[in-house]
Amino acid sequence: MWGHYTSEDMIDWEYQGVKLYPDQPFDCHGVYSGSAFIEDDKMYVYYTGNVKLEDGDFDYINTGRESNTVLVVSEDGKTFGPKKELMRNVDYPSDLTCHVRDPKIWKEGDTYYMIGQSIWFGRDVLMFRSKHPYGPFVDQKTLFTLPEFLDKIGEQRYQHVYMVNIHPALSRTGELVFSTNTDCASFWDNFNTPGSADFYRPYFYRVFNWESLYDNDAPLD
Repeated sequence: MWGHYTSEDMIDWEYQGVKLYPDQPFDCHGVYSGSAFIEDDKMYVYYTGNVKLEDGDFDYINTGRESNTVLVVSEDGKTFGPKKELMRNVDYPSDLTCHVRDPKIWKEGDTYYMIGQSIWFGRDVLMFRSKHPYGPFVDQKTLFTLPEFLDKIGEQRYQHVYMVNIHPALSRTGELVFSTNTDCASFWDNFNTPGSADFYRPYFYRVFNWESLYDNDAPLD
Protein backbone atom coordinates (compact mmCIF):
# COMPACT_ATOMS: atom_id res chain seq x y z
CA MET A 1 0.00 0.00 0.00
CA TRP A 2 1.02 3.61 -0.53
CA GLY A 3 0.19 6.05 2.24
CA HIS A 4 -0.35 9.70 1.31
CA TYR A 5 1.02 12.74 3.15
CA THR A 6 0.73 16.47 2.40
CA SER A 7 2.69 19.50 3.58
CA GLU A 8 2.69 23.26 3.05
CA ASP A 9 6.29 23.78 4.14
CA MET A 10 8.03 20.41 3.51
CA ILE A 11 8.65 20.16 7.26
CA ASP A 12 5.32 19.37 8.91
CA TRP A 13 3.42 16.55 7.20
CA GLU A 14 -0.20 15.48 7.56
CA TYR A 15 -1.30 11.92 6.91
CA GLN A 16 -4.08 11.67 4.32
CA GLY A 17 -4.67 7.93 4.44
CA VAL A 18 -3.88 5.13 2.02
CA LYS A 19 -4.34 6.01 -1.64
CA LEU A 20 -3.04 2.94 -3.45
CA TYR A 21 -4.19 -0.51 -2.39
CA PRO A 22 -3.33 -3.93 -3.88
CA ASP A 23 -6.78 -4.29 -5.40
CA GLN A 24 -6.15 -5.45 -8.98
CA PRO A 25 -5.17 -8.84 -10.44
CA PHE A 26 -1.78 -7.35 -11.47
CA ASP A 27 -0.90 -6.02 -7.97
CA CYS A 28 -2.95 -8.26 -5.67
CA HIS A 29 -0.02 -9.17 -3.41
CA GLY A 30 1.60 -5.79 -3.09
CA VAL A 31 1.80 -2.21 -4.35
CA TYR A 32 5.59 -2.08 -4.27
CA SER A 33 7.94 0.88 -4.59
CA GLY A 34 8.23 3.17 -7.61
CA SER A 35 8.23 6.89 -8.36
CA ALA A 36 6.21 9.89 -9.53
CA PHE A 37 6.61 12.11 -12.59
CA ILE A 38 4.91 15.53 -12.88
CA GLU A 39 3.94 17.09 -16.20
CA ASP A 40 1.18 19.52 -17.24
CA ASP A 41 -0.28 19.53 -13.71
CA LYS A 42 -0.65 15.75 -13.74
CA MET A 43 1.07 13.32 -11.40
CA TYR A 44 2.05 10.06 -13.08
CA VAL A 45 2.74 7.42 -10.42
CA TYR A 46 4.61 4.28 -11.46
CA TYR A 47 5.11 1.26 -9.22
CA THR A 48 5.76 -2.47 -9.22
CA GLY A 49 2.63 -4.61 -8.84
CA ASN A 50 3.52 -7.83 -7.05
CA VAL A 51 1.67 -11.10 -7.71
CA LYS A 52 2.56 -14.44 -6.10
CA LEU A 53 1.08 -17.45 -7.88
CA GLU A 54 -0.35 -20.12 -5.60
CA ASP A 55 -0.89 -23.32 -7.59
CA GLY A 56 2.59 -24.78 -7.99
CA ASP A 57 5.98 -25.51 -6.46
CA PHE A 58 7.63 -22.11 -6.82
CA ASP A 59 10.73 -20.43 -5.39
CA TYR A 60 9.15 -16.96 -6.03
CA ILE A 61 12.44 -15.66 -7.40
CA ASN A 62 12.77 -17.42 -10.75
CA THR A 63 9.25 -18.87 -10.86
CA GLY A 64 5.82 -18.18 -9.43
CA ARG A 65 5.93 -14.39 -9.27
CA GLU A 66 4.80 -11.50 -11.46
CA SER A 67 6.49 -8.10 -11.24
CA ASN A 68 4.22 -5.79 -13.23
CA THR A 69 4.93 -2.14 -13.97
CA VAL A 70 1.76 -0.17 -13.21
CA LEU A 71 0.74 3.45 -13.84
CA VAL A 72 -1.91 5.52 -12.07
CA VAL A 73 -2.54 9.23 -12.72
CA SER A 74 -3.72 12.04 -10.43
CA GLU A 75 -4.78 15.52 -11.58
CA ASP A 76 -4.95 17.04 -8.11
CA GLY A 77 -2.43 15.05 -6.08
CA LYS A 78 -5.24 13.73 -3.89
CA THR A 79 -7.43 11.43 -5.97
CA PHE A 80 -6.12 8.81 -8.37
CA GLY A 81 -7.64 7.42 -11.53
CA PRO A 82 -7.79 3.83 -12.75
CA LYS A 83 -4.64 1.73 -12.79
CA LYS A 84 -2.98 0.78 -16.07
CA GLU A 85 -0.64 -2.17 -16.46
CA LEU A 86 2.30 -1.01 -18.61
CA MET A 87 4.65 -3.99 -18.60
CA ARG A 88 4.68 -7.60 -17.43
CA ASN A 89 7.42 -10.20 -17.01
CA VAL A 90 7.09 -11.22 -20.67
CA ASP A 91 8.22 -7.69 -21.62
CA TYR A 92 11.57 -8.07 -19.82
CA PRO A 93 14.62 -10.06 -21.00
CA SER A 94 14.04 -13.80 -20.68
CA ASP A 95 17.22 -14.42 -18.67
CA LEU A 96 16.08 -12.30 -15.71
CA THR A 97 14.41 -13.41 -12.52
CA CYS A 98 10.80 -12.52 -11.72
CA HIS A 99 11.95 -9.49 -9.72
CA VAL A 100 12.21 -6.57 -12.17
CA ARG A 101 11.45 -3.68 -9.85
CA ASP A 102 11.16 0.00 -8.96
CA PRO A 103 10.41 2.03 -12.13
CA LYS A 104 11.78 5.58 -12.32
CA ILE A 105 10.79 8.04 -15.08
CA TRP A 106 12.32 11.16 -16.60
CA LYS A 107 12.02 13.12 -19.83
CA GLU A 108 14.77 14.14 -22.22
CA GLY A 109 13.67 16.25 -25.19
CA ASP A 110 10.47 14.70 -26.52
CA THR A 111 11.19 11.22 -25.17
CA TYR A 112 10.25 9.62 -21.85
CA TYR A 113 12.65 7.15 -20.31
CA MET A 114 12.11 4.50 -17.64
CA ILE A 115 14.69 2.60 -15.64
CA GLY A 116 14.36 -0.30 -13.25
CA GLN A 117 16.56 -2.86 -11.53
CA SER A 118 16.96 -5.91 -13.71
CA ILE A 119 16.58 -8.38 -10.84
CA TRP A 120 15.76 -8.29 -7.17
CA PHE A 121 18.62 -6.28 -5.60
CA GLY A 122 20.54 -6.78 -8.86
CA ARG A 123 23.39 -4.66 -10.26
CA ASP A 124 22.09 -4.24 -13.84
CA VAL A 125 19.99 -1.14 -14.56
CA LEU A 126 17.52 -1.53 -17.45
CA MET A 127 16.26 1.38 -19.54
CA PHE A 128 13.18 1.71 -21.77
CA ARG A 129 11.76 4.64 -23.75
CA SER A 130 8.40 5.97 -24.96
CA LYS A 131 6.86 8.92 -26.77
CA HIS A 132 4.27 9.29 -24.00
CA PRO A 133 4.35 9.16 -20.18
CA TYR A 134 1.63 6.50 -20.32
CA GLY A 135 3.65 4.21 -22.61
CA PRO A 136 4.16 1.91 -24.27
CA PHE A 137 7.75 1.71 -23.00
CA VAL A 138 9.89 -0.22 -25.46
CA ASP A 139 13.47 -0.68 -26.75
CA GLN A 140 14.96 -2.19 -23.58
CA LYS A 141 18.69 -1.54 -23.03
CA THR A 142 21.11 -2.15 -20.17
CA LEU A 143 22.02 1.36 -19.10
CA PHE A 144 24.67 0.48 -16.55
CA THR A 145 26.02 -2.36 -14.43
CA LEU A 146 26.88 -1.32 -10.90
CA PRO A 147 30.36 -2.31 -9.73
CA GLU A 148 30.79 -5.29 -7.46
CA PHE A 149 32.91 -3.31 -5.00
CA LEU A 150 32.59 0.15 -3.41
CA ASP A 151 35.38 2.63 -2.69
CA LYS A 152 34.93 2.83 1.06
CA ILE A 153 36.58 1.77 4.32
CA GLY A 154 35.79 -1.60 5.83
CA GLU A 155 33.86 -4.18 3.79
CA GLN A 156 33.74 -3.04 0.15
CA ARG A 157 31.56 -5.62 -1.54
CA TYR A 158 28.04 -4.62 -2.53
CA GLN A 159 25.40 -6.74 -0.82
CA HIS A 160 21.75 -6.07 -1.73
CA VAL A 161 21.42 -3.11 -4.08
CA TYR A 162 18.51 -0.90 -3.07
CA MET A 163 16.52 1.76 -4.89
CA VAL A 164 18.28 2.96 -8.02
CA ASN A 165 17.19 6.63 -8.20
CA ILE A 166 17.51 9.01 -11.16
CA HIS A 167 18.62 12.64 -10.56
CA PRO A 168 17.94 14.68 -13.73
CA ALA A 169 18.52 17.97 -11.86
CA LEU A 170 22.11 16.90 -11.13
CA SER A 171 22.77 15.69 -14.67
CA ARG A 172 24.72 17.90 -17.02
CA THR A 173 24.31 17.86 -20.80
CA GLY A 174 25.05 14.41 -22.18
CA GLU A 175 25.16 12.62 -18.85
CA LEU A 176 22.77 10.91 -16.45
CA VAL A 177 23.22 10.85 -12.69
CA PHE A 178 21.70 8.15 -10.50
CA SER A 179 22.28 6.88 -6.99
CA THR A 180 21.82 3.68 -5.03
CA ASN A 181 22.63 2.25 -1.63
CA THR A 182 23.25 -1.18 -0.16
CA ASP A 183 23.53 -3.02 3.14
CA CYS A 184 26.28 -4.78 5.05
CA ALA A 185 26.79 -8.56 5.04
CA SER A 186 25.24 -8.86 8.51
CA PHE A 187 22.50 -6.42 9.52
CA TRP A 188 23.54 -6.75 13.16
CA ASP A 189 27.03 -5.46 12.36
CA ASN A 190 25.65 -2.30 10.82
CA PHE A 191 26.98 0.86 12.48
CA ASN A 192 29.11 -1.34 14.77
CA THR A 193 32.10 -2.11 12.52
CA PRO A 194 34.35 0.31 10.60
CA GLY A 195 32.71 1.50 7.40
CA SER A 196 29.44 -0.35 7.98
CA ALA A 197 27.30 2.80 8.18
CA ASP A 198 28.59 3.83 4.77
CA PHE A 199 26.55 1.10 3.11
CA TYR A 200 23.29 2.96 3.73
CA ARG A 201 24.45 6.31 2.42
CA PRO A 202 23.75 6.98 -1.29
CA TYR A 203 26.44 6.25 -3.86
CA PHE A 204 26.27 8.42 -6.97
CA TYR A 205 27.16 7.45 -10.53
CA ARG A 206 27.41 9.41 -13.77
CA VAL A 207 26.75 7.74 -17.11
CA PHE A 208 28.14 9.74 -20.02
CA ASN A 209 26.71 9.73 -23.54
CA TRP A 210 23.87 7.43 -22.42
CA GLU A 211 21.56 8.44 -25.28
CA SER A 212 23.99 6.82 -27.76
CA LEU A 213 22.51 3.47 -26.70
CA TYR A 214 19.73 4.25 -29.16
CA ASP A 215 21.89 5.52 -32.03
CA ASN A 216 21.26 2.39 -34.08
CA ASP A 217 17.56 2.06 -33.23
CA ALA A 218 14.72 3.29 -35.42
CA PRO A 219 13.02 6.48 -34.17
CA LEU A 220 9.95 6.03 -32.00
CA ASP A 221 6.63 6.21 -33.81
